[in-house]
Amino acid sequence: MAGASKGIGAATAEAFAAAGAAVVLAARDKDALTSVAARIQAAGGRATAVPADVADTESMQSLVEQTVARYGRLDTAFNNATDGPLPAPLADIDVAAFGHFRRPNYAARVVRPAADGWYPGRRGRHARDPWPVLVEMSGAWPGRPLPPWPPAQPGVPYAPPAGRGIPRLAGKEGSGRCPACNRTVLLRRDGLVISHKTGSLRRPGSVQEPAEPVPVASWLPLRPGLTPHGLRHGHETWLDDLGVRYVLQSERMGHDVPGMRGVYSHITAGMRDDLMAGLQELWEASLHERARISARSPVLVLDALLAGFREPMNKIGSRSAPKIGQLKARRPGRRHGPGL
Repeated sequence: MAGASKGIGAATAEAFAAAGAAVVLAARDKDALTSVAARIQAAGGRATAVPADVADTESMQSLVEQTVARYGRLDTAFNNATDGPLPAPLADIDVAAFGHFRRPNYAARVVRPAADGWYPGRRGRHARDPWPVLVEMSGAWPGRPLPPWPPAQPGVPYAPPAGRGIPRLAGKEGSGRCPACNRTVLLRRDGLVISHKTGSLRRPGSVQEPAEPVPVASWLPLRPGLTPHGLRHGHETWLDDLGVRYVLQSERMGHDVPGMRGVYSHITAGMRDDLMAGLQELWEASLHERARISARSPVLVLDALLAGFREPMNKIGSRSAPKIGQLKARRPGRRHGPGL
């Protein structure tokens, strides 16, 4: 049962369980799922919680596999959650039409590592454990991402991965990094890099002082659990708070406007001007708030944006950030309410 962590999904799961069915609860919120499963079990029912994402085909495949492995068969699939096509027989819908599954693996490759500090694990046929982000720190902060290493285990001596196709970033005793080709090679007794070749050519770093080890680090979490889908929820909330017209909200979020409103409503230049002014105010207010924490940042682009806040402060040593409501009131011609 997808979307079983709350609302209709949780109530339906409890109803199925009360009727004697074994239910497998699926949703992204693990804690909420566990709570619903515990409630069913306390009432004498059979329930298993499996965190899953309906926008991820591998996650859904794993959900079915775990269901069959746990109970031996799957009799009914209750598709209570989706984020995609208009209602239609499930067999007639192309998987590519399901909502934000249209993103490839951008969230797993970019957003989740930046927010969590870890590459997310995978379930299913290409299963893998979560691995921490590994970066080289010889350049600009926050570093250049490298192929990740597996996480260290408490109390277990750590050995960096090695083998064919794996860049060796940390040499063992008696080895060093060639200053010319950056390969890790053996050192001579006098501490110099041994003579080595690439193909038939002798590398210019041979018999030279080894280069410094590659400085590596891992990222700390920034905002654990952040996803592109979550950012869309936040953006929609901003649009509501700014009073952006529904037809413009729908266009911005990539949704169709149903019914008569979708046929007769149109977006005007004034609507777009109000939207841009509102977003600009939010952006400026966020910079004010960030500058109150610190007017410097190791992120170069943010540090440049904060440059205007580094002049001397007022007599009490602080700067007042504008209130969003005050900014709205100052903007002329703003239309209130969702309208048509």
